Amino acid sequence: MTDVYFGVLGPMLVRDDEQVPITISAGLHCGILAILLVNANRIVGRDELAEHLWDGRPPASASTTTTVHIARLRQALGPVVGARIRTRAPGYLIEVSPDECDLLSLRRIEREAAAAQERGAWSEVSDLADEALRLWRGEPFQDVPVTSVHRDESPALDAARVRLAQLSATADLRLGRSDAGIETLTRLVAAHPLREPLYEQLMAALTSQGRRAEALEVYRRARRVLRDELGLDPSPALEELHRTLVAAPARVDAVSRARPRPRLPVPRHLPPAPRFFTGRSDVLDAMAQAARSPGATVLSVVGTGGIGKTATVLTWSHRMVEQFPDGQLFVNLRGFDPEANPVAPTEVLAGFLQALGVPAQQIPAKPADRAAYFRTLLADLRVLVVLDNAADAAQVRDLLPGGPGCLTVVTSRDRLAGLVIDGAQPFRLAPLNEAESLDLLAARLGKARTEPGRASFGRLVTVCAGLPLALAVIAARMALEPELSATRLADRLQSERDRLRDLGGADTATDVRAVFSWSWRQLSPPAAAFFVRLGLHPGPTISPEAAACLADVALPTGEAALRELVECHLLTPLEGDRYQVHDLLRLYALELACTQLGPVAIQCIRVRMLDHYIVASLAADRATTPQRRPAPAAFVTHLGCGAPGFEGPADAGRWLESERPVLLALSLLAGTEGFDQQSWQLPWALSIFLDRRGDWGVLLALLTQAAAATQRLGEPACRALILCDTSTTYSRMGEHASALACLDEAQTPLEQIGDHMGLSRLERLRAHIYEGLGDNVSALACSNRSLRLARRHGDALAQGLALTAVSWHHAQLGHYQEALDLAREGLDLHERAGFATGQADVLDTMALAHFHLGRPQEALAHYQRALTYYVAQGERYFQARVLTRIGGIHELLGDRESTHDARKAAWTIVDELDIAESDALRSMLPPLAVSEPAPAASHQRSGRGEVDPTEQRRHAPDQPDQPNQLLVKPVQ
Repeated sequence: MTDVYFGVLGPMLVRDDEQVPITISAGLHCGILAILLVNANRIVGRDELAEHLWDGRPPASASTTTTVHIARLRQALGPVVGARIRTRAPGYLIEVSPDECDLLSLRRIEREAAAAQERGAWSEVSDLADEALRLWRGEPFQDVPVTSVHRDESPALDAARVRLAQLSATADLRLGRSDAGIETLTRLVAAHPLREPLYEQLMAALTSQGRRAEALEVYRRARRVLRDELGLDPSPALEELHRTLVAAPARVDAVSRARPRPRLPVPRHLPPAPRFFTGRSDVLDAMAQAARSPGATVLSVVGTGGIGKTATVLTWSHRMVEQFPDGQLFVNLRGFDPEANPVAPTEVLAGFLQALGVPAQQIPAKPADRAAYFRTLLADLRVLVVLDNAADAAQVRDLLPGGPGCLTVVTSRDRLAGLVIDGAQPFRLAPLNEAESLDLLAARLGKARTEPGRASFGRLVTVCAGLPLALAVIAARMALEPELSATRLADRLQSERDRLRDLGGADTATDVRAVFSWSWRQLSPPAAAFFVRLGLHPGPTISPEAAACLADVALPTGEAALRELVECHLLTPLEGDRYQVHDLLRLYALELACTQLGPVAIQCIRVRMLDHYIVASLAADRATTPQRRPAPAAFVTHLGCGAPGFEGPADAGRWLESERPVLLALSLLAGTEGFDQQSWQLPWALSIFLDRRGDWGVLLALLTQAAAATQRLGEPACRALILCDTSTTYSRMGEHASALACLDEAQTPLEQIGDHMGLSRLERLRAHIYEGLGDNVSALACSNRSLRLARRHGDALAQGLALTAVSWHHAQLGHYQEALDLAREGLDLHERAGFATGQADVLDTMALAHFHLGRPQEALAHYQRALTYYVAQGERYFQARVLTRIGGIHELLGDRESTHDARKAAWTIVDELDIAESDALRSMLPPLAVSEPAPAASHQRSGRGEVDPTEQRRHAPDQPDQPNQLLVKPVQ
């Protein structure tokens, strides 16, 4: 496409491919262009377009008139720009890339800013927010004379503008630009005096700068405005902030202000609100009222499948986001998924904690500890937690925050009586009544189509039993077939309904299945076959590549079938080129698969699906961990699916993260269905990924299943491989005896087949365990055996890893010169291999040895080189540890300024981590106010305020003395 530009955030703006402005004088033409741009890259039906242009009252000639004006608009835009407006049944679409329209650019920048905010990248957040705000040139759609556009779109754009300005202010405050942030918030409060969250943020910002009197004046102004304008008292959160200010001393502690506070990312997990949502106004109002009542912490929304629980809650949540400025968490608990077990609460907690900034390796292993940590993080925050599709009350209890500022909304088909007994406010959704159902159909099809045949559409409503899901499927089919009348469709559905009732079933279930069955029969044969096979996928989402492999078709064919299923509302597109099937539709697809395909065909499809994910997981594993040993030869014999291409480690990591629920479900499926090859290969391919995430409980279960599969297959070499990974997992969990037992069992087959590399790795693992037990003598013996085996085989990477371990254990035993000599050899090997993490680990050992050999300047230089590698690898914990030691050496050398800079940087990282593993660093870091150099002998002490550079390089709960490469990275 050529570079053109469209602007709606102000007067209508159009530039051609040479950036020459194009004037559109006719108001109706501006209106058509605005409607198409709001729905850019989506087909807008002629009836829908007419509904907007004439605000729900189109004339009888609307269709003809619209066609004429589309032609004139194209003529006014010229051949290049006009060609962007395409005719696509049953209407039109405009093709625009995100950089060619200010509205699309705004949506893109908002997503990028939210992602940067989650990462805590506040400088990037500031730049993005300012970039978005510069897009406005005045009032949106300023010269567009279409009432519906202003009514439907302008409020959301106004809210986005306020939200971005608020985000810009937050970034300024986080970056230390307090005056600029407070100035922005002051302007926002003046422009939007009824938005309570703005008052709260301004009060908090003023308080953080010691301007308590001004903060109290902001509260008094807020209370006066709310009472005068709305007749309401301030919200409980604003009142609580006021009480805290009144009770607080007037001064702000200088030391606490000097040290950065922990900064949690602000998660924005809510999926988009449904576009065509109607009805439920009584429920939405009641939920809003309940949320404002004192003490409200949990709302439950229950009802039958397909009733619209998720749509209702998402609509309500998006209206309430400003009440929860610290973030919104969302998870699909899959409580009634036909092909997968409900998501374990401990898995959900791991995801939530990561979203709140906790590194995966620092997430507690025990479920109770995860729940406590989650509640601690949210104790003083205002976060909305949406737990969608819960199986029962037991599944959600550990996911409920304890703080008074948080609110949890739970949806379920279960009554959740246990939560209601505990104080949850219940809301039960009934089927839509006839008027609401007709409104939903009118929203999707246009009143011009539904009003004349209201009685016939009433029959459709009856067949759909008032279920929004069934109504959406019907509306999608009618939109694709403009000539299909409601009467004819109602007759067809009634016939299908009677046929299904003859086969047995409850009335409501039969009604819904009639809609699904009829819609499926209208698909093209390729799309119909594609839908059936989707029932065999465990979900919750699927990529186009996986779907094509599942159906055994080429990717373009699969993508065409996916598009048809989306058009018929049998599939929902998601961000990131993924798709989701409603669990009721997936259950129906599974029924079709069982009746149409037969057990042999189903087994073949599942094997092909498993093989696809194994190949893809191996490719991702190689991209993220290129130094890992190649996959065993057993992998090569049966994998026929093509592997996806990854652009680098980050791309592969994103794929693994997005596919994680699918990969875990498939691993369990392989075990339960007796696919022994896949049952061990998929867990092995995922083991490093799950280890890095800290998913040790999940990984141990999968590896236990894998070990049993290799035993049944009679594959001793593969079993040894799995046992070594199992040992690492046990060691991570502090179960050293079980870890050693796994290695003992693995050693015999490795010796029998003469796998020297495997034995070298086994000895490194054994050394790691002995060090965790405090036995550095045994650890050194194991490391030396590992080194001898690696040298015998001649593998440079294995030698480098073994030298890293040997040198470190020598240092722990006080053999500093030996440690230094071996570390230099290891550094050379790691540099030749380009293994950055290995270089950082060896430099760390060399720095420690130099320090104890009386060479602090050399120690400082090596720590600084190690720091460079840790920064490049994103190793935040180890950056803080090295900075701590750098600060200690600067203090010994009398360099106060460098001491302060290093410790300030370390404090920033430690406070951002705010995790149990950082306690050791906290105990070594003195307050920033301390600036006098310590006596030369003080480095031998380890109390707070004095740094002991001999402190073990790695620290973890219950595993205090672990070698560098072995704590959070896989042992190769």
